[in-house]
Amino acid sequence: MSENTDTKIAKQAAKAQELTPDVDASAVLSEHMYKFVYGPSPHIAEAVNQLNTQAAGMAKNAATLSNIDIESSSVRDCLQNHALRGAELGQRKVVELTSQLDLGAISAAIAGNVAKGGNDALVNALKFAGATPLVERVRLGAIQMRQSQETDAEKTFEGAFKADIARESRELPEVVQLRRAAQKMFEELKLRRTLPEVFDDNLTFIDTMVKDGALTKEELALSKKSAAKNGMTQTLIEYLLKNFDQVKNGDDSISRQDVVAYQRKVQLKGLPH
Repeated sequence: MSENTDTKIAKQAAKAQELTPDVDASAVLSEHMYKFVYGPSPHIAEAVNQLNTQAAGMAKNAATLSNIDIESSSVRDCLQNHALRGAELGQRKVVELTSQLDLGAISAAIAGNVAKGGNDALVNALKFAGATPLVERVRLGAIQMRQSQETDAEKTFEGAFKADIARESRELPEVVQLRRAAQKMFEELKLRRTLPEVFDDNLTFIDTMVKDGALTKEELALSKKSAAKNGMTQTLIEYLLKNFDQVKNGDDSISRQDVVAYQRKVQLKGLPH
């Protein structure tokens, strides 16, 4: 194998690791939703409105963000009154509105303000506005989880972490955390739906000590430290370690029969209300 090939494989492994971080997705999403429902409004539209005559494309963005604020206010009211179905319908409208944003104009406005030494609050507001397509999909997925709509939530969270956002928005810590949580939640929902199949796909990789077709805690812990893990493999390992005592059936290892039985028994509960 050539040195260039080795380097390419190493970079691919590093990229896969970067995209599948170890994060408590449920905790991140619950905290974000609590702040969204009960915290102060970020007033993004008001900040962006300051630029609607100063930067190309920002007048349309200001109008779109204003409409998003109006719809989001209704969603917050529904969630405060535990009207989850109404909140979901309202949040779907919000997600649709995000497609009207001109992300290039937001990037240009950020660059222009930084070049002029603009204030940090306005720049950060613009950066958060540039992450709106991701953020609003995360909120929709969280609402769907609260109604145990696992299939819809899986698709929504996949759309969230794959959503196109302004490049400057990717550096915001909250945006980084939400993107990671969305990917992790998508992978866990997909795993729970396809647990036996994912178990089969990764059995040989994880079953390295006893090689008996079943996974021990030691084998799972050893595989978790391996640089070869990525995507669903990592999620499977973390999921089985977290639920080891509930999945195993009278033994100190987990077999395919155990995961099949566990999948039939467990019902997703979604996020805390």
